[in-house]
Amino acid sequence: MTIQFPDRPDAWYDVVNHTIAFPVLVDDQPMSCIVTAAGLMHRFEGRTLSTPMEARAVYEEHKDTLRRLAEVVIRGRAAPRRGEEFVIRL
Repeated sequence: MTIQFPDRPDAWYDVVNHTIAFPVLVDDQPMSCIVTAAGLMHRFEGRTLSTPMEARAVYEEHKDTLRRLAEVVIRGRAAPRRGEEFVIRL
């Protein structure tokens, strides 16, 4: 299984679900990884309240760590399908 994290498109903030999503290619199939803004802020900033801009900034600062966590989650799946979303629990 090959896993790549493209830099484009950028991560995006879902205002309805208060999550940050970022793209991943698994065996060249586009998929997404998702982390809650609250989890992101709590894990890396020690607080839960955030604006979308703050959450995006924390994502950018810790992108490498989040990608490593995402890879563990993805490798734990038997056969990911095109368009699947992987939830990263912090």
